Amino acid sequence: MSFRRVMPEIRNEDQFESLLESGDLDTAARELFGPTTKLLVETSADDESLRAVVSCAILKRSVDGRGACVASASLSAWANWLVSLRLEFGTALDDEPIADEGCPDDKCTCHGAS
Repeated sequence: MSFRRVMPEIRNEDQFESLLESGDLDTAARELFGPTTKLLVETSADDESLRAVVSCAILKRSVDGRGACVASASLSAWANWLVSLRLEFGTALDDEPIADEGCPDDKCTCHGAS
């Protein structure tokens, strides 16, 4: 499985860029989610932040994120979803293995470090 299989291809990059340039960030953020996910955005009890919940069939669970608006909550959930996929599947998500070039610091968290 690769990120390409779970991430939707942006159908038309020019249209996506137009959404960003026009300030329609909510719609642009929703375009980031793939066919194996469902996105729900809800208000929280404190009415200060929104919660976006991504239901992912691949992970067989939900991942959430919070933000002041739909776009920021969705982007937070999207980032948390990608991190969750990486934690679950590791380098199996890479399209091509990345050569381990070593790290200058033994505390480095870059790829290839154990």
